[in-house]
Amino acid sequence: MPHDKQPPYFHRKSVRPSHLYRDIGRSAERPFMILATLLETSLGDLIAKTAFLSTLKDQFDHARLIVRYSDIRPYSAEVISLSPNIDHATPLRGERPRWLAEWFPDMRPWLPLGRWTLGREKMQAAFYDFVVIESMMDIRNMHGLAQPVPLRIPPEKEAALQRQLVGLGLDPGRWYATVHYRTGSYGPKLDKAPLRNSEPENYRQLIDYIIDELGGQVVQLGHPEMEPFPPRPGLVDLSRIKDGFMLQAYAVCHSRFLIAGPSGPVTLGFAFEVPLGVVDATDGYGGWGDSEQVILTHEVTTPDGAVLMNRALLESGLLDQVELKRQIREGVSHRIRKNSSEEMAAVARHLFDRTSDITGWRSPHRRPQRVRPNRLTWPLPTHENMRFFGE
Repeated sequence: MPHDKQPPYFHRKSVRPSHLYRDIGRSAERPFMILATLLETSLGDLIAKTAFLSTLKDQFDHARLIVRYSDIRPYSAEVISLSPNIDHATPLRGERPRWLAEWFPDMRPWLPLGRWTLGREKMQAAFYDFVVIESMMDIRNMHGLAQPVPLRIPPEKEAALQRQLVGLGLDPGRWYATVHYRTGSYGPKLDKAPLRNSEPENYRQLIDYIIDELGGQVVQLGHPEMEPFPPRPGLVDLSRIKDGFMLQAYAVCHSRFLIAGPSGPVTLGFAFEVPLGVVDATDGYGGWGDSEQVILTHEVTTPDGAVLMNRALLESGLLDQVELKRQIREGVSHRIRKNSSEEMAAVARHLFDRTSDITGWRSPHRRPQRVRPNRLTWPLPTHENMRFFGE
């Protein structure tokens, strides 16, 4: 049964007091009401938390999801719009303006006024069953919810985005892959996490491999501060387009597969349920969903000569950039090697072989109708979802 298309707010006086706690989430007269506060501004975490909230609502036949979010990045509202399940979303009041955030991206001392007043808004007869705060949307909690809901491009934007990609040179009759790597040049995060940065030349060779050996096209994701690769047939570089998040999201949604380093755009692969390879991985979070996904970590050589990758790195406790950075800062002489172009080519071949049914642009993933549990248990059960390449 599809979710209701009704006004987002539920007024408790609309039902008899004796029915207020009867059949919650099972009837249109008494939807399960969710209020979420999204203070996240980092791209990857914002995408993951939007997917989490969409899935949370989908646990009930009848639910309404109200979101208050921090609108200080050019992509903030666009990420929220990818959810098929948010009934009403409004920016937090008292947030600093975007132009100020662009000049001073790290403004933690400037706690937005909206965070002080959150929960004190006076809304006539507004009523919520579940209030979701930031810590409850951790990516690992996604594993405790049945059947993650894929995000989607807003239908009214699909045609224009397709025309834009074709206009940039992408052949609509042939398949393509999306590729992204992280650099330390991104304005809001100027090298705050250098362990997550990759070697650009290895990705350039990966792009050549996908085009020349696998016969595909490549759409490169990124931002204008990145050093551009030399132009070549079969490559469409979206990193030159400022504030082009929605176009990049569309490209991932319709790609045969995505290969990306540990950076925000990799989360689009999980969110759209597109087959993906996470390379140069630095943390043990994993993703969610049942689509084809593999993880290839960077390599860490310890002072005693142990060479660690993938599960061995996870079990050592060093698949954690915070811990690894701490040990290096304290003088532990770990050596780190990023994935080679040959290793990434092997990931590309694996994804190519597993997606032989895709010969053109991928159709967006749609989940079939299902019987919803109409209940929620908290804390959510979690489990490991690390699918290492080669296992």
